[in-house]
Amino acid sequence: MKKSDLRVCANFLAIAYTVSPFNEKWENDNAYKYLSHKFEYCHKDSYVITDKNNILGFVLLNLGYWADGPQAMIEEIVIKPEYQHQGLGSLLMEYVDSKLKKTKVKSVILWTHQDSSAYKFHQKHGFSLSHDLVLMDKNNQ
Repeated sequence: MKKSDLRVCANFLAIAYTVSPFNEKWENDNAYKYLSHKFEYCHKDSYVITDKNNILGFVLLNLGYWADGPQAMIEEIVIKPEYQHQGLGSLLMEYVDSKLKKTKVKSVILWTHQDSSAYKFHQKHGFSLSHDLVLMDKNNQ
């Protein structure tokens, strides 16, 4: 992934989050700002999937370390909505898995919504619900 890819990726990230269960509306350039911020620390390990130079999907991967060694966090994996359910997400996950095995990453984590189609997608690729981690949030308004 290159910095010049972010605008295109932001457009379909914003669309992907408008559907249930997220039902979010990304205003102005917020999706672009969000991806740009993530890209700052994920740029070395972020990838796009293309067809004839058209971006069809992307993954932002954050490599770091934990007590037991190298760890990865999948920050985002998004396929352009009209190309979903065609195996492109699986191709991206397989590519990420091969990269992580070469770098001897011990664990991979990600956030997803249990009511989303992404939840079943991640289960299909070997992820399971963590019973010891809890996501907490607070509305500051």
